[in-house]
Amino acid sequence: MIAATLSSSNSRITLVEMPTGSGKTWVQALLASYYATQNKQVTIVEPNIMLKSMVQDRLGVVIDNLRVMDIESYYKHQIKDDVLIIDEYDSVIEKKPFYSLGKSLTGLWAFSNKVVFMFSATKTRYHKYILQEVFENISEMKFLSEKQVASGNIEEDSCQIICVKKDQKLSVAVADQIEQHKQNSPLIIIFSKENSGDIETLQKQNFGVPSFFASDPYFLESIKEKDKGILFLPEEYGIGVDTKFKVDAIVLLATLVTSETQLYQMIGRGSRSQGQQRGIVFEQLAESQTLFWGRLKRQHNLKLRELSSLLKVIYRRRNNGRLAEIIEDAQLEDDNLSTLKDLESIVGLKMYSSLIQGIDL
Repeated sequence: MIAATLSSSNSRITLVEMPTGSGKTWVQALLASYYATQNKQVTIVEPNIMLKSMVQDRLGVVIDNLRVMDIESYYKHQIKDDVLIIDEYDSVIEKKPFYSLGKSLTGLWAFSNKVVFMFSATKTRYHKYILQEVFENISEMKFLSEKQVASGNIEEDSCQIICVKKDQKLSVAVADQIEQHKQNSPLIIIFSKENSGDIETLQKQNFGVPSFFASDPYFLESIKEKDKGILFLPEEYGIGVDTKFKVDAIVLLATLVTSETQLYQMIGRGSRSQGQQRGIVFEQLAESQTLFWGRLKRQHNLKLRELSSLLKVIYRRRNNGRLAEIIEDAQLEDDNLSTLKDLESIVGLKMYSSLIQGIDL
């Protein structure tokens, strides 16, 4: 039904919001199959190689000749297609809104002149603002889970903030929450490299329930029939990866949360209830829940506004060969380029002044 509704859209660009766990991947597969029967060239694009491999393995066995690519490869190979299906488009926008091909620049504008469906469970209004720097006439469709419709509650996320004091070890704070919840719910601990030492300490402890470590995404199949246990999950698996136990899990975030998108993507890893998510954030910067939410909203909104301004300049100067060469060098060096200040530091003040001349920022 959802795929049929989407395929009847008259817009070239359609933003699709669906709850976590509601079957976005299979809706995308149905869309791809439908357009393939219309002799259309279809591509499904993922924000990174890991998700691309997982989706390809999952859907490739049921759809012949399905083309699934990560966004960087899509840009690099300048794919010619009729229909583009983008998964986790908010992540694509934030991480790869443009790309240098050496002598020229490509980016979100490469999606023009084709039918595009952009899927996400965690987009914000600022993501649409960024897209509007490049596209016109963007339509939006939002689908609710049966649980949300039945309860009348569209926002069912439950997120607890625990402020870790400077003199308190993170491992102690996490262990305390494990002890509180381990018998009633499985637990997923998402951690960053910076906190790997604390995680190693936790892994050595015996909490009386099975412990799992996601060394690769295929290992995650083993937890799907478990209703108890602790899954230690590296941060890179915190977006788009199916990490569901047999029942809803509580997600413990032992990593720096810098945006609402990141937060809800990560706590969504434990949901089997199509949109009902439970998470606990171990906050090490702010001293209260109020300050945490204030920091998060300010940081994310500022980040997206700055990215919008940067994209406006890159898009307007997309035919500047010298700029393309400089951005290619930045890509090779893995230099950060997400704000106008970053652009100025990379190209120099003289070229920067020339690039922004005549652009309303």
